[in-house]
Amino acid sequence: PATLAPATTESTAQTPLPAPLQLHDERYGLDLALDPVLLAKVIVQRDPIQLDEALLRQQLTAWAQQLDIAPQDARLRFNPATGGVTVMQQSQVGRKLDIEATFTAARDALLNQGTQATLVMAEAPPAVDMNRIAEMGIRELVASGTTYFKGSSAARIHNIEVAAAKFEGLVIPPGEIFSFNQGVEDVTAANGFEDSLIIWGDQTATGVGGGVCQVSTTVFRAAYNAGLPIIERYNHGYVVGWYGEPGLDATIFTPTVDFRFRNDTGAYLLIDPVVDTVNGVMTFDLYGTKPDRQVTISSP
Repeated sequence: PATLAPATTESTAQTPLPAPLQLHDERYGLDLALDPVLLAKVIVQRDPIQLDEALLRQQLTAWAQQLDIAPQDARLRFNPATGGVTVMQQSQVGRKLDIEATFTAARDALLNQGTQATLVMAEAPPAVDMNRIAEMGIRELVASGTTYFKGSSAARIHNIEVAAAKFEGLVIPPGEIFSFNQGVEDVTAANGFEDSLIIWGDQTATGVGGGVCQVSTTVFRAAYNAGLPIIERYNHGYVVGWYGEPGLDATIFTPTVDFRFRNDTGAYLLIDPVVDTVNGVMTFDLYGTKPDRQVTISSP
């Protein structure tokens, strides 16, 4: 019988995948790896070795989103009778991936055909550290702001209480900017707020969070009475009886319309909201170190 010779074919040798690069952090006991498939894309040339540094940074940035833990600021309470400061909520140190240092370690390992590199993690200290209370300069009343809400509906009063509680014990470091929206978070039913009357442009409507602007207005008055630089502030669409004379109100609408001021006192500022639902009075006290300034407010 006839015998057929095997056909001659050209074969192309496959380039083997590189070994995975292991990255380890000693402090937190973290181990991650750049897998061979990704490394095959990062290493764009083998001899001499050339890397796609943008792709390597992109992977480290994605890791950072998984590894980073935000620090938690302390919440504090001031006792006007004694001048003492106590801790309401403890501060916690966070952690953060040092992307540039880890990038350098990984790049050097790859250029030297190594399989081990350091995952560089750093501590992320809180801006308000409960272990540094004595250095904060919280020792006296700087200023107060007051508004009145007697006669409000039950839903409106509920929203006022919920919003005010968000700021209890909040501390603003020197030079930092206070954001009402950041403090109050989302004004939604999921965040504890109820439907009530709100001001929508130049009209009155029903919406979630009616009464929250009573709180932002009160904070504004405290900051205004302290002479603090107002960074962002908007008035309501029309004069509202709850807020008295025009010019001393501050509307917000999360997340776009905010009220913000800067703490320029040189010391930490502690916010203490006091809500009297029986008499319909709300006061925001700011405690810290009173700056050497005299604040006068003209009539509108």
